[in-house]
Amino acid sequence: MGLEFNSEQQQVSSLFTAYRNDVDIYTEDELKDKVFYKKLFSRLLNGTGLRINDVYPLGSSDDVIKACRKDTDVKRKKIYIVDGDIYLMFSPKQPIPNLYVLDAYCIENFIIDEDAVCNTLCNFIGTKELEDIRNDFNFDKLIDEHKDSLISLFYHKALEQKHRGYFNLYSLATYYNRSNNLDQSIITAEQDGIKNRLIQAGLSEHEIIAELELMEQKFPENADTFLKIISGKDYLIHLMSCHAKKSLNYNTGHSKEAWKFNFAQYCKLDRLEHLKTIILTCL
Repeated sequence: MGLEFNSEQQQVSSLFTAYRNDVDIYTEDELKDKVFYKKLFSRLLNGTGLRINDVYPLGSSDDVIKACRKDTDVKRKKIYIVDGDIYLMFSPKQPIPNLYVLDAYCIENFIIDEDAVCNTLCNFIGTKELEDIRNDFNFDKLIDEHKDSLISLFYHKALEQKHRGYFNLYSLATYYNRSNNLDQSIITAEQDGIKNRLIQAGLSEHEIIAELELMEQKFPENADTFLKIISGKDYLIHLMSCHAKKSLNYNTGHSKEAWKFNFAQYCKLDRLEHLKTIILTCL
């Protein structure tokens, strides 16, 4: 087993590899996610002339923000990157010098698209043509069938975080029935439970409805919103895996890390263009 380091030790360790990088990139997540981040940023910055041989995961969002605040070294070019999380929907995290807040629930949201998913499955399966996978998997239809239910669910989760200070993320599997289909009755039951807790916390039903309508105006129920506010790490990767089993008769059995690494190799990079610009200018 390799040595494990806390966020401060990880941050200090970057000093010893500084010569390998033109910009120091610090992210959320664990040391095991380093290979994924290196793959993604190597692709994103390819052709820019910037050397990125190391990326430094520091742990939670709070860990990254704390490290950023404490970093007073102005000699090195650097960027600290955190997920938007559920706060994106009602009170986005505020950037500070050298801190970049992703405009999505998490970094995984930016790497999930049709090209990434279908090429990944083509690699995993190894016996099907890419175009056959595209046709059978039908990425757009999958999103269309799930977007209204899951976007509405995340509206409610965001409201609970806003007014009660916490929410239960659970996992996508929580909302599936024994037939491995999304069960609207389970989602409705959770939304009703959230509404009841909000009423107990002092909100009126009218206020709840008004806030839900405001969220829908800011984040309309479409594919772009779906790929932005639904947790990529905890929901969307699981959704792709479940649908591969149903549409392609393929039970992947691959880890979340395997999905992420392959997505990083094949995803379109247009949604990360702003981050690329910020890295090139180093804020």
